[in-house]
Amino acid sequence: MDDWQAFHSLHRMAMKEFARVPTYPYLQFSHMVLCAMKLRKEQGIIQKTRSFPLASFVSFYLTTVSGTILANLFTGNRILQPLENFDSFLMAFLIWYAFFFGPENKTMLITNWKPVRIITTSLKMMKTAKDVLIGSKLGYNSNPSSILATVLPAACKSCGGSMLGPVHRMLRGSDEKSYEHELLKPSLNLRIAVLTSILYYHRFQSTLSITEEAILLWSACIFIAIGILSVLLEHSVNPFASIENFGYRLLMLGSSDQEDRDKRVKQD
Repeated sequence: MDDWQAFHSLHRMAMKEFARVPTYPYLQFSHMVLCAMKLRKEQGIIQKTRSFPLASFVSFYLTTVSGTILANLFTGNRILQPLENFDSFLMAFLIWYAFFFGPENKTMLITNWKPVRIITTSLKMMKTAKDVLIGSKLGYNSNPSSILATVLPAACKSCGGSMLGPVHRMLRGSDEKSYEHELLKPSLNLRIAVLTSILYYHRFQSTLSITEEAILLWSACIFIAIGILSVLLEHSVNPFASIENFGYRLLMLGSSDQEDRDKRVKQD
């Protein structure tokens, strides 16, 4: 009984403390670093950045604030509001400069070191969890009667960079063939964000007894666990893959997308 009370007390303290953690600067910094790492790995990006630095930076900065822009668009707030934050703009510029004009590959080597990536990814996933809550509140306040109005801004806040991917790619002239749009192939982060925002909606409607802080803490734990696993395994994690493949076979009476690709490879 004493152990349960101690755990419950620790849990309540963790919920309150995590809810107080500000997004800026540390969580925002980690988010921008991971965006820069992803952009830096794009084929031919160094030559394009040296030739067209303005296009490269605008594309990078837009990637970091896409979620807020889309969420504001769907909730009737000022679309360009995130571009008015000079501190965030300066941070983005310094990170972009360090990755593309800093010492040769030193920044990439440091940030790509696994312990650093685990810490950076964990902080970024904390930001994602907080973004889902912010997006859910924005959507619910704009239209309390619609669950879609709550889910859509939350999804945009969590995966806005991927959703506006075609715009970023157009700005920097990317010709990478492996790009897949977020809405055509939803990531695990997007699915968790949608489920979490649905919980927030029912919490706002007072049909759930669980608190916002509890949803925020546990969603952050899930995001962080998935992020760390992705870093350790060096590829994205999808625990629902087997369920999705089974559903595909059951509903479509056919093979999964992966099996279709394997068949085409064998035929070629």
